[in-house]
Amino acid sequence: MSYISQITNTLTTTKPSLCDVIEESNKVLMNEGLDRDVLSIFNLFLCKYADGNTTERILTGHTHTVNAVKTLSNDTVISGSDDKTVRIWEISSGKCLKVLRGHDSYVFAVEKISDDVVVSGSWDNTIRVWNIRKKDGEECIVVLEGHTSCVHSLTKISDDTFISGSWDDTIRLWKISTRECVKVFVGHTSWVNTAAMLSDDIMVSGSDDCTVRIWEISSGDCLNVLNGHTSCVYTVIKLTDNIIVSGSADSTIRVWDTITGTCLCVMIGHLKGVNAIIKMTDDIFVSGSSDNTVRVWRISDRKCIKVLPGDSLHVNALTKLSDDIIVCGTYDNTVCVLTTA
Repeated sequence: MSYISQITNTLTTTKPSLCDVIEESNKVLMNEGLDRDVLSIFNLFLCKYADGNTTERILTGHTHTVNAVKTLSNDTVISGSDDKTVRIWEISSGKCLKVLRGHDSYVFAVEKISDDVVVSGSWDNTIRVWNIRKKDGEECIVVLEGHTSCVHSLTKISDDTFISGSWDDTIRLWKISTRECVKVFVGHTSWVNTAAMLSDDIMVSGSDDCTVRIWEISSGDCLNVLNGHTSCVYTVIKLTDNIIVSGSADSTIRVWDTITGTCLCVMIGHLKGVNAIIKMTDDIFVSGSSDNTVRVWRISDRKCIKVLPGDSLHVNALTKLSDDIIVCGTYDNTVCVLTTA
């Protein structure tokens, strides 16, 4: 405990870089055998003690874990929860504007298709398409069936098409106007947790099989398999035209070149699984983890530049609201608005 006292005393007197303090304390305390759960709580204390409150607003209404969040406009977001509902929130007022009911189990994914249309994916194996302008109780315009297990990710391609990733190990391409699945992508050997578009015809996916795969949509072919993570890949995003970033249950973040298929660097800092990553700029991204923190990273420095307290047992989902405002879906049933400035 003498080392912990030394850290807190240093914070009080000199205010060093919080990232530096956390990294150094983690190294020493893990070497001394401190459990990662305890260390995560200590990190949360350091974040709040050093940087103060970074929480702009906490939105309450969900009654179970919030698994997904997505930006609808500069003042509204959509969320999906283990309480089987999808909610639409106004950030400025903190009000829940609408509750969408219909799923029979946990909601794991939400996506904006257009100003009027959103989609949600659930443990009930279905995807629901909603027109949020319709009156209460009439918003669901179609239920899409085809997956044989939980629908865990949804990604827009166009105003009429999107892709879904499922725990049936497949990715499906859907066309809303015809209400059908038009293509199935097979290759992952375990649950598909995440997917993102790289271009009009190229997508990337991450899976419990520890791999990241790059796909050509028109042909359905897998173009490359990126190996390196040692546990489930929970999240993947496009950063620039040929750079992607993935987060894993192995607690690391990897930056990949999609042209060569090589891992450019491994970002280490989180103590537990990295559940969500969002792009802020071409050089900066934010990650959320089960370790109680949200981290801001700069690619050019290959390092964490800021640590924010996640105010939760863990952060499940992230979405960007503005240049320095992000929204988190958390394990404690809340939608949390944070500033990264």
